[in-house]
Amino acid sequence: MKGNILFEYMQNRFEVETSRTKTEKKDNKIPFITISRQFGCPSKLVTNALNKKINEYTTRHNHKSWSIINKEILEQAAKKLELHPNKINYIFDAESKNTMDEILSALSSKRYKSDRTKRKIIRDIVMNIALEGRKIIIGRGGVSITNTLQNSLHIRLFAPLEWRIEQVKNTYSFPTTKKAIEYILEMDKKRLELIKQFYPYEFSFEIFDLQYNCRKIKPEEIAEQIFHLLLERKAL
Repeated sequence: MKGNILFEYMQNRFEVETSRTKTEKKDNKIPFITISRQFGCPSKLVTNALNKKINEYTTRHNHKSWSIINKEILEQAAKKLELHPNKINYIFDAESKNTMDEILSALSSKRYKSDRTKRKIIRDIVMNIALEGRKIIIGRGGVSITNTLQNSLHIRLFAPLEWRIEQVKNTYSFPTTKKAIEYILEMDKKRLELIKQFYPYEFSFEIFDLQYNCRKIKPEEIAEQIFHLLLERKAL
């Protein structure tokens, strides 16, 4: 039995990951948004303001409402894999188990799932959510996974490091500014690596439709601009 698990593991390791193959554009009918952000940017403020504006409009016009998607992706993936969310959360940190860790996990657990399997499940869940439409997907590699879909709007929030340091220090309890900087840079690296990990082409920031400097543009202003663009595109 253990030998079969080991064989399956080794087979999975040498298979070409389908998530890295190029796919044709898909003509999905219902629009959706992805929002990627550097650590310290006010993504929640932007997203909540945008979702509020959208749903005030859809309510007035008897259209279907939109919703925000974030932790739901992790929860759905954990449920489908029959694993605790903590067992797959490292994927969203753009981390992978080394070969020996994978083999030991395969031999010690009846519910072993390879990193490849976990990523495929996550990709499928994000893609299905996007295909449903009327969603604002925060992070989770959404911009990379859904880049083949039409009727999408991919947003990136960024800001100078010194500005983000002040935002983070006001939110989290770091003993020193140095610790805050280290944490910000670590989170930035993980988020960018996650995007690259799921992106099937050579990465470029041109993947985004709009990029906003949060130091210069307030969350409400960003939400207002995105909302009016959706109106112009008749996406609501």
